[in-house]
Amino acid sequence: MIWIEGLVPWAIFLLSAAVIVYAGTKLAHYGDQIATHTGLSGLWIGVVLMAGATSLPEIFTDVSAALMHAPDLAAGDLFGSNMANMLILGIIDQMHRQKRVWQQAAFEHALSAGLAIFLTGLAAFFVLYGSDVKLGGVGIGSMLLLLLYIFGMRLVFRQESSKWRQREQVKVVEGQTAEEPKQPSKRGELRHASIGFAVATLGLLVAAPFLAGSANAIAEQSGISSTFIGTSLVGISTSLP
Repeated sequence: MIWIEGLVPWAIFLLSAAVIVYAGTKLAHYGDQIATHTGLSGLWIGVVLMAGATSLPEIFTDVSAALMHAPDLAAGDLFGSNMANMLILGIIDQMHRQKRVWQQAAFEHALSAGLAIFLTGLAAFFVLYGSDVKLGGVGIGSMLLLLLYIFGMRLVFRQESSKWRQREQVKVVEGQTAEEPKQPSKRGELRHASIGFAVATLGLLVAAPFLAGSANAIAEQSGISSTFIGTSLVGISTSLP
């Protein structure tokens, strides 16, 4: 019976991971629909809306881990998820050798990629050389990361807006009709996408504590550090959406 009890955390982990992957995939799907219906630009969709939607599994899981006083599990998931995302990008690029992803990606993504690298490096710096300085109960490192993220998103938005204006000016010079802004789709379609997005978010909210709790239990049972469990199992699971 002991071995059966040892399998319980694994069963909970696999089930909750499956729910998170499914709900995360639906989040991306409905997020794309919302972006299309509201007429947002492609780069802005990818950097903000889709990135935010597919990051919700990490957010809910890491908040649950933090509430369980498992900071190594939370940090391992965050950094491990970044590593898994780069692995997934490399795999996708290898699967489409005729039209490489690297070559098709817009040059503007270099800005968002650079910002991501900078923020990740800064987060690693605060992990290694953390400061006890707080402002209003919030660590100075956390506040700095938030402010830099907002500043970076503003740069991306301004860059995309500038590129859009340049494209429209070229069309006018060439005698083409300027592209009309996309009109929002029917309210029913947008409402359906919004409801689906909310339901998928609720699924993540329910499954995330079970994923974090079972991962912590696996670490305790196996004797493997929660950092490794977070970087590998949890990081990959929350990156699949």
